[in-house]
Amino acid sequence: MKDKTKGFLGLLRKGGRLYFGETLLYSIDKVKLVILARDAEPGTKKTYFSKTESRNIPLLVLSDKKTLGEAIGFSKVSAIGIRDAKAAKKIIELEKGDPDEETNLLLEEK
Repeated sequence: MKDKTKGFLGLLRKGGRLYFGETLLYSIDKVKLVILARDAEPGTKKTYFSKTESRNIPLLVLSDKKTLGEAIGFSKVSAIGIRDAKAAKKIIELEKGDPDEETNLLLEEK
């Protein structure tokens, strides 16, 4: 995950534009993008892949739980949901970056 993305996620959390934890599972229909940690449990991954696919929500698989959590002020987080469409688009753009640059982006667009 790029530093700009981490900073942006922190701002989104302060602005109340994120869902995470159980709240994300119950509010999945309200999100425009899900960011999932690479080291999330297999059951967690399966749940989010299924929920995002059935609802046509883009899914990014980035970094690890520790890095994802630290970006929003927690020790570890497996998944984050972005509520704002413009913010979701911005995060996708930040992670895609320069087409010549190698990136760790795995984007599932349905």
